[in-house]
Amino acid sequence: MSKRVCKEDQIQLIMEYQFVEHIDDIWDCIEVKCVSDTMISWAIQSSDFVEVLHSEPLRHKIKEKCKNLDERYK
Repeated sequence: MSKRVCKEDQIQLIMEYQFVEHIDDIWDCIEVKCVSDTMISWAIQSSDFVEVLHSEPLRHKIKEKCKNLDERYK
């Protein structure tokens, strides 16, 4: 027996997130708890909609991954 899982359910299985505050009319701040690799993948996958604000090492890893992707797809 298989269970169909929507994308929202998949996110909840691999990470926890909690609303923190409204930043402005467009942006909200959420706190995400998950392993670093999951956060990097999620941030890149959702890059049109999210920005990692804290943890400079994590921001650096995301930036490096994006640079590598840029090189690959030139």
